[in-house]
Formats: sequence, C-alpha cells, structure tokens
Amino acid sequence: MAQPQLQGGTPHAQPIPRTLVAVHYAGYRIGLYRVRDVSRDSLLLRHGGISFPVGTELVIEPVEPLAADAGARRPARVIRNDGQGMALAW
Repeated sequence: MAQPQLQGGTPHAQPIPRTLVAVHYAGYRIGLYRVRDVSRDSLLLRHGGISFPVGTELVIEPVEPLAADAGARRPARVIRNDGQGMALAW
C-alpha cells in the first residue's frame, strides 16, 4: 500500500489526528488553524481568518493533541496558498 503524501511528494513523518496550531506573525498570535497534513519538512493548514502571501515568515506553535510538543514554537515560511490550504515549510 502506498504511503499517503502531501502535494509535492513529501512522505508523512507520522499519521496526524485533527490537530490545532497557533500561528504567530510579527510577534503576535494571529489565531488557531487546523492542520490538514504534515510531513518531516512541511505542514498544510486549512484556511483561517487571515491568509498570508507566499514568502511570509510565521511561527507555529502546536496546541493539541500533541501535548508533548505544546508550547514548542517553530519558524516556518509560507510556500503555497491556494484552494487546498496554506502550505508551510520548516
């Protein structure tokens, strides 16, 4: 059976249940976004209240259910923003 992949061909690091992340921009917490897909080097978020253009530097903070990672912020950059969602690269 083929392993599911993000658009772009990067294999999953692990299966992810419905997960929320806090998105930070310019030192401000912008809001919570649902994770659609995740891999070792990228993250695909559902569209939220604010849409960021490609190239925007963000900081991502896991909220739930990744309790072990909660509070661990990680820098990311928007690499795609289309109908499927907002793709970020670590």
